[in-house]
Amino acid sequence: MNREACPIFDGYADASLRRHLGTNRAHDPKHPYISFVTNSQTLLKAANITASTAELDSYLWLRGAYERWRAKPLGEMNVELKGFFADKTNKAHLDALVGGR
Repeated sequence: MNREACPIFDGYADASLRRHLGTNRAHDPKHPYISFVTNSQTLLKAANITASTAELDSYLWLRGAYERWRAKPLGEMNVELKGFFADKTNKAHLDALVGGR
């Protein structure tokens, strides 16, 4: 599969886009993947950054997962990912990822 042609649509990435774009995001329940791709492109343009689809996918996924973990540290999540987030040596980098919220 060509990662540049097909962004990975998952709950963490979608939550990240919702947080970034707020009410300015496209939302079409009948075509959620098309909305997701449109929102990804909107974010890149609004932030005036250049990133590959794979780089944006990684950022959106990691940020969404981290925000979910911060909201519910005892919730269900991949054990390795939970361990990475809980490791205090990663805190400064992770907080920079989400703007220190």
